[in-house]
Amino acid sequence: MGDLNMDTAQMKKDLESIKKSLREGQAALRDLQCSLLFEAYRKYNTNRSLKYLSRGELAMLPEFIECMIIASRQVGPFLNKHPQASNFNVSSPVGDIVSSVNKHEDYTFSSDMRKRGFSVDGNARGLYDWHDRSIHLQMGATLGHAIHEGVHSFSSFTTEMPVFLSTLGSFLYEGVTQVFTDQVISDHQWDAANHGYQDEVTCAKAFLREFTAIVVANAYFRRQVVPLAEAVARKLKINLDQLRRLKDIQTNGRSGRDLCEKLGYI
Repeated sequence: MGDLNMDTAQMKKDLESIKKSLREGQAALRDLQCSLLFEAYRKYNTNRSLKYLSRGELAMLPEFIECMIIASRQVGPFLNKHPQASNFNVSSPVGDIVSSVNKHEDYTFSSDMRKRGFSVDGNARGLYDWHDRSIHLQMGATLGHAIHEGVHSFSSFTTEMPVFLSTLGSFLYEGVTQVFTDQVISDHQWDAANHGYQDEVTCAKAFLREFTAIVVANAYFRRQVVPLAEAVARKLKINLDQLRRLKDIQTNGRSGRDLCEKLGYI
């Protein structure tokens, strides 16, 4: 019986060693894949239009987008609780964060997104649809826009509406997304991305300064939004139901601008 127990203990130890080696091998393979993608795309500027990418480069966009984000010094560490972040879950293949990246003609983009139940404004060059975890980009969109939509994809775990969006409105959601996108791009020493979210970014930067990057990132990427919502409500001296009604006010088709104005950021 003693020998049998020793054999069982050794088998468990050997199995754990094999699992560890497998995880290390998968991580090394992921790192190699990302390194090759960085080299392949580095010849392009952040603001390079997708229409100039080869068919193969377009096909590899999901992998490239995820590699850029998970390797970011400022953003990557906040993804450790995301089930599809391959830097922390080695069983999740690189690029698995989205189901597909789809291209649309610029002139049909708004109508194509309406069919999906979304209304897009003039600033939008892309859209993340959490219902099926798909990214949609105009042909005139850039790699910077693609990374922005990739950041969006990490703001929800499965196919639910991102809780940061549902709690604080689209104005702050877009602004914070662009700030995180700029951090990803900066960490890789790429040129700053062109975008149309100046007011949203102004609000988001002040929001991050006041409520701290850690608290905001935890709310955005880890769905820990209640502490942030409570802190915002305390600052405004309102309750959570009043905060919800405030962020629901629509201005030019977008919710949450009034919240930023009430906070004094714009």
